[in-house]
Amino acid sequence: MVGIKSLLSIALAVRPFEQHHDRTKEFCMQGSVPGWIRAVGLLLLLPVVTLAQTGFPNEGITPPPSPGTAGPMPAGVPQTVVPLAYPSTALPYSAPYQAVWNDLNEGPGVQLAKSLPPIQAPAQQAPAPPAELPPDAQQLDLAPLPETIAADVAEVADEVEAIIEPTAPVPKVKLWEGNVELGINGTSGNSETFNLRAGAQARRKTERSLLTLMTTYLQNTTDGDVTANRNFSEARHEWLNRSRWTPYVHGLLEYDEFRDFDLRLTADAGVGYQFIETDVTNLLGRAGFGGSKEFDSPDDDFKPEAVFGAEFRHQLSSRQSLEINVDYYPSVEDFNDFRLNSTLNWVFVLDEANNLSLKLGVIDRYDSTPGDRKHNDIDYSLLLLWAF
Repeated sequence: MVGIKSLLSIALAVRPFEQHHDRTKEFCMQGSVPGWIRAVGLLLLLPVVTLAQTGFPNEGITPPPSPGTAGPMPAGVPQTVVPLAYPSTALPYSAPYQAVWNDLNEGPGVQLAKSLPPIQAPAQQAPAPPAELPPDAQQLDLAPLPETIAADVAEVADEVEAIIEPTAPVPKVKLWEGNVELGINGTSGNSETFNLRAGAQARRKTERSLLTLMTTYLQNTTDGDVTANRNFSEARHEWLNRSRWTPYVHGLLEYDEFRDFDLRLTADAGVGYQFIETDVTNLLGRAGFGGSKEFDSPDDDFKPEAVFGAEFRHQLSSRQSLEINVDYYPSVEDFNDFRLNSTLNWVFVLDEANNLSLKLGVIDRYDSTPGDRKHNDIDYSLLLLWAF
């Protein structure tokens, strides 16, 4: 339609020029104006004549919009379709003009919108009402029973134990060990004799200390008369460390009814050195200083003494062991005045299950100043020993 209107406007504009053509023809033919100038002028007048016939566009109508914003949907397109981007401009325009322009130009948005099926908006469903419990159910106690909880806990505990391997129990550290010994012998008939020997030994060892206790008692009778009655007891405490040096304190008690003294006490302190320490052999040397005092003796003064000693232990076999202890006490004032105590023990295991052993022991006590008695007192015995 726009094309037909333009052609009609041009035709109407040319008709007045045809009326004046005869008037100007004579003037142009006279040769005062060149022909090419007259042709250019006619070409320039054509647009002016066209605008004069058609008129200028109204102010309320906007030229075709430029691409960028979305315009209204054309008539006939379902309103449920979301509008696509149409060419538009920021200037105001009327909806009918926009729809006509879109129909004439067949914009891509219109073509796409026409090809799409209508989109129905999703229907909103009302939330379902909460389920109502029966009247009797509201009064029920829904808490789990203690038996159920206990069963669940036990089941979980079993599963955890199945996953985690239990570690081996930590063995208890045995602090105390020792033994008790006993031996008796006697005769009856023409002579009556009875000999009793008993003793005990205990050791308590920790990472930092070692405590040793020992006692031995001996009594012999002949025809009812006591011929020997003595006791020998000692205690020693040693401080252990990572080095071979071991400080110690030591105490000794000697009782003998048939010596110049009834009781003698000895105390000393010093340091020991571990020469050998293996699972089979142990050798320890000591040196220190102390003193002794005798009671009910002609010489009951306190006597300062030096101390030198040694301990040797060796495992002969799985059932046999050997122990040797030697302690030397010289007087500080006179080294010719001294005492020497020695012990030898051989132990043979009889019953390992019941910790029963056989012990052959010898104790020698030497005194360089015995008075009117002998220098040596030797005790030997064969005893039954129970270890703990």
